[in-house]
Amino acid sequence: AQGYDRHKDEQAARLRSLVRLQARQLADGIQESLAHAELVANGPVFVHYQQNWRTAIQRGLDAGTLRELRDVAISLQFDGVLVLGPDGQPLVAPGQSAPPLAAELQRVIQQTRSDGRVHWVGPYPGPAGLAQMDFVVPLSSGGAPFPLLVLRRQPASWLARSLDDWPVVSPSGESVLFRRDGDAVMYVSRLRHAGADGQ
Repeated sequence: AQGYDRHKDEQAARLRSLVRLQARQLADGIQESLAHAELVANGPVFVHYQQNWRTAIQRGLDAGTLRELRDVAISLQFDGVLVLGPDGQPLVAPGQSAPPLAAELQRVIQQTRSDGRVHWVGPYPGPAGLAQMDFVVPLSSGGAPFPLLVLRRQPASWLARSLDDWPVVSPSGESVLFRRDGDAVMYVSRLRHAGADGQ
């Protein structure tokens, strides 16, 4: 019985260590994304780019500017970018329809429009029910109103690396990150043992 209790205590301690490690990795990932968003907003390397982006957005978003913004977002480990005009409404390339803005994102957009600072939100249910994190970046030259960039991340893509790590080979062990959304549960990380419906 003592051997079993000792084994159980060792496994519990190992799981607590794993949870602390994974929580630290999650916090580090968010801080890294926030630092990249701050770099776009305030970094000296982006001052010239910001002026060009503001001018292009004022003239109407063109495919070349949108492609450049996507390339910058991806180079900074974001999954994509949404461009908002000075009125806070999405701007899209000709022939595309503007995506709806979740209530959570709208609140952060208003906050950024109000104080001119980078803010983030998420995870929250994004398109197709996938967890979404957004980092709202002002393209401000000191005056208002100003356009905004929403740098987007899907946590499942970058959390998978840390959450899939398990201290021992196990056919059933897994870490899952979820968020309560009213009476529902939204899985932020992918489920290793998901059924056909993803649950």
